[in-house]
Amino acid sequence: MNRNRRLFLAGFNPDVALKVHCVSRVVDRNFVLGDEEREMFVALMRRYELFCGVNVLAYCVMSNHFHILLEVPPQNEVIEMEDEQFLKHLRLIYSEDYARSVEQHLKRLNKNQAPKARREYMEKYTRRMGNMSEFMKALKQGFSRWFNKQHGRRGTLWEDRYSSTAVSAGSAARMVAAYIDLNPVRAGMVDDPMRYRWCSYAEAVAGDDHAVNGYEILYAEDDTSEVISSNERAKSILTIDRGDNAHVLKKYRILLAEEGEQSDGNSPPIRGERKSKSHKRRNGYSREEIDTIIKNNGKLSRAEILRCKTRYFTDGAVIGSRSFVNGFFKRMQEKLRTKDDNTQKERKKRASLMHSTGGMKTGEKLYSYRNLQKDVYGS
Repeated sequence: MNRNRRLFLAGFNPDVALKVHCVSRVVDRNFVLGDEEREMFVALMRRYELFCGVNVLAYCVMSNHFHILLEVPPQNEVIEMEDEQFLKHLRLIYSEDYARSVEQHLKRLNKNQAPKARREYMEKYTRRMGNMSEFMKALKQGFSRWFNKQHGRRGTLWEDRYSSTAVSAGSAARMVAAYIDLNPVRAGMVDDPMRYRWCSYAEAVAGDDHAVNGYEILYAEDDTSEVISSNERAKSILTIDRGDNAHVLKKYRILLAEEGEQSDGNSPPIRGERKSKSHKRRNGYSREEIDTIIKNNGKLSRAEILRCKTRYFTDGAVIGSRSFVNGFFKRMQEKLRTKDDNTQKERKKRASLMHSTGGMKTGEKLYSYRNLQKDVYGS
């Protein structure tokens, strides 16, 4: 961790979890993150989140940048693990061969009764746990390696390290989460964040408990929650009414609607604000849509929830180059074919071009096993 980051963290209570809004952009702001890239980024993010022991409360991966609202555990927490737990944790991001070599080394240290050497050896890995900088570094470097290999390129992918802004618990943290989830709406990509696959709200509406837990944490805290302990917050989360498995999501949907109101840029500026910056046109919810959401108390219909779940977990089951997708279909067809099928005409199914990513500046075209609709949660 560099000196500025240490100074940044030094101003906060080491006994309390810290919330940080992290942002990083692609070099030259190029729109190079297509469906496949965003899918891989989220998968890596969840993997490193588990390894580092941090909480991703909200996130959104756009075409040339990403936002993450991260919760970092108290800085004074001592991480101690038994060998079995430590090795299981290690396998989250390391290969089986590498984990096995670490296991053999630990056995030698235990056999030689060298507790100090064992502790120092394990600290090479545990120091990365509960550490914001290590999480961001591992995530960005891991994705860069995958991206460069996938696209046959070399060099840096990210514009700079990353920017980080400390956020207080309670309403401030919830407002930042809403700002993050509303990014694709403001960009005009979708009319509702639940229709954008690569944000935490869509993942939560689709029924992912990990994503829902982030919002439960946000709603278990009020504006004075900086002083409550982790145990007290855990009790608060347990007392949340989980009726319909979406109690906090109803509250959060109302917040999204209120914060996501569209603006035509013609409303008079607030005193002291410059209209050119504060009142430009913004995409968002219409007043009628907001009133409907509030009237329904933020509740989605069963049909909407089912459509979100179905689309989220089935669309784009196979994404990649044309040869990759066609190869997958051919192998699947060979495995499923029976003797009776051999006499039947082979089904004419080929990879479908994903038009939303076909015009990327890299010239790469992505295909899918299914012909994806523009709106992944469309009717």
